[in-house]
Amino acid sequence: MKRIVVMIAFIACLFSLTGCNLNIPFIGSLNKADQVNSQETPEETSGSESDEASDTASGAVESDTDAVQTTINIPEVSYQKELKLTGKSAPGNSIIINEEVFYADHNGDYSAEVSLVPGKNPIDLRIVSQDGKSIYNKGYTVEYYVKPKLEITQFDKTPNSTLNIEGNTDPDCSVSIKGYITQSDDKGNFKLSFPVDDWESSVTILATNKAGYSTSLQRRFQTGLD
Repeated sequence: MKRIVVMIAFIACLFSLTGCNLNIPFIGSLNKADQVNSQETPEETSGSESDEASDTASGAVESDTDAVQTTINIPEVSYQKELKLTGKSAPGNSIIINEEVFYADHNGDYSAEVSLVPGKNPIDLRIVSQDGKSIYNKGYTVEYYVKPKLEITQFDKTPNSTLNIEGNTDPDCSVSIKGYITQSDDKGNFKLSFPVDDWESSVTILATNKAGYSTSLQRRFQTGLD
């Protein structure tokens, strides 16, 4: 009887041991699954950050390309009141010159006309892309030189080698001929008489306004040696 009891106790111990061994692989499997899941999350996050960085870089390159393509032909000095400006940008871009909007055509060409006043004129240029981004912004200065008009209405040389000159320019201009100076009246009229040498054959008439801008004309005449 004691032998039977010992056998039963031995068998029970074997079952108990077998049950412990079966639980070990099950626990190990759960740990392995948890490790795989914890590694997948960083990979997905890393991929998302990479995509965002790529989009940002692409946008910067497009803006830089548009800016590089932008050109404008603008002089530092103009003698014309109506100044025509031409340039090139990306097709469809808005060209804003002194708050007035123009557009680049399908070839990227654009043109604009700006009215100048005497002296220095600021020209503010801004380029805006089709998506509303400002891609170019720069200021220029164009100096408008207002030359006075000048015409000669009488030009005579007398037998005693005296040159008589009459003409018209802007009012209040200084008129200089061969070092002789006179002032135009309120209507712009002027006259001047002076001697010339026998070998002289031409004179230069120079009209200068109060802003310091000048217009000149050259007239020829027969010398006293002819």
